[in-house]
Amino acid sequence: MGAEALVRWNSEALGFLSPDDFVPLAEYLGLINPIGNHVLRKACECCRLWNEAGTGEYAISVNLSVVQIMQTDIVDIVRTCIEENHIKPENIILELTERLAINDLARTKQTLLDIKDLGVRLALDDFGTGYSALSSIRALPFDIIKIDKDFVKDIHIDPYSQAFVRSIVDLAGSIGAEVCVEGIEGEEQLKALDGMGVSYVQGYYYDKPLRRAAFEEKYVYNPQ
Repeated sequence: MGAEALVRWNSEALGFLSPDDFVPLAEYLGLINPIGNHVLRKACECCRLWNEAGTGEYAISVNLSVVQIMQTDIVDIVRTCIEENHIKPENIILELTERLAINDLARTKQTLLDIKDLGVRLALDDFGTGYSALSSIRALPFDIIKIDKDFVKDIHIDPYSQAFVRSIVDLAGSIGAEVCVEGIEGEEQLKALDGMGVSYVQGYYYDKPLRRAAFEEKYVYNPQ
């Protein structure tokens, strides 16, 4: 049904760098906003092209950093990206981490409500890894709760993991949110989720991260 937009840095001097390596530095140097805004624009462009192909209705998820969400013009940036590409707002899912909850909560909540008013969906990413997971769910207007992969890697054999997912599905349902489980890599994990009420599954079970052209060739223009 879609994909998550990932950014990587292939540096001649430093080699292949993951976001964990360069995003904190980009935030510190004040470069994360232009990087993040570029990724958002390219993701909206991809969404438009994929849906124009006529082979499906695709959504694309984009990660926003804490620094990005504090931009005074972030709502206008999101609106412009959507309008320029003439895409359905609900096909864009903005993912945010629990770190949001330890910043200016009142301002953050209003910003997220303004973004939701555009029709964009909001997801709480990597749920369970931060300090304020439950308060984040209660205080902020998320549409999707994404359970971190560390909580489901042994879900096919671990009763605690199974109980955890069920409890989060119930909790999410009480606020009208859906649940996505990250990090599904095998058939056993997938089968263990049957009947739990999970709406979305993401992970290497479907595919590893692909370059845009490879993704489009496999899933958009020649879907099986």
